[in-house]
Formats: sequence, structure tokens, C-alpha cells
Amino acid sequence: MAREELVRLEEFEGELDEEWRGIRGAKVLDQAGKEVGTVEDAYVWARVPAVHLLRVSAGDGEDLLIPVDAVTGVSEDGVRVEQGRARILEGPRYKDEGIPGNEARRAAFEHYGYTDQLSLGG
Repeated sequence: MAREELVRLEEFEGELDEEWRGIRGAKVLDQAGKEVGTVEDAYVWARVPAVHLLRVSAGDGEDLLIPVDAVTGVSEDGVRVEQGRARILEGPRYKDEGIPGNEARRAAFEHYGYTDQLSLGG
């Protein structure tokens, strides 16, 4: 049900803030400004419309999901996350190629201390 509400950034055809349009390939920075990884993909909550999750490569062959709630800023330097490097890298790994389902989303949001609005039914 809620899973279908998320779409990959490249498949989203609606309006979205310009800062998010070119987010793929951007550096991901921790709260101190140290690089943690690279944005591989973004998942848009089509009904709102807003970026909901980022898929981040940490360079170890596995990806992380970071809820947009944990993002404190997006600039030409990269995407800044409110957590430190160690905390970010402790996040649950995401190995699936598809759009994150309920379990993967919930784990990511719980790790960062946020509630996944999609799991509440919107």
C-alpha cells in the first residue's frame, strides 16, 4: 500500500525543490562536515511530493538509507546529516535494488529517531 507511494527520483514527474533534482552523486556529510558517502538515489513520496529517503553508498559495497528528516541542509558542498560519522555508518544496511519496503524504511527511521510517516498511513 504505502510502498507504491514512493518512487525513485528519476521516475518522479511532479514538482520538487531544485536542490533535490540533482542530488544523485552528491557527497553526504556528517554533522562535522566530514564525508560519509555519496547519494546513490532518492525516494520521493509522490503524494506530498517530497524526498522521503536517501540511498547512500558508504563505499563498502552496501548502502544505507537515511531519512530526509535527518538532513539539516543541502548545498553545493553536499547533503549534511545531523548525526556523526560513526552513528551514520551504524545505520541498517540496504541491499535490495527495489524501492524500500515497510521494514527497511522503519529500520532507517528508527535508527535516526524519527517516525516514518508512510508507516502511519500518511
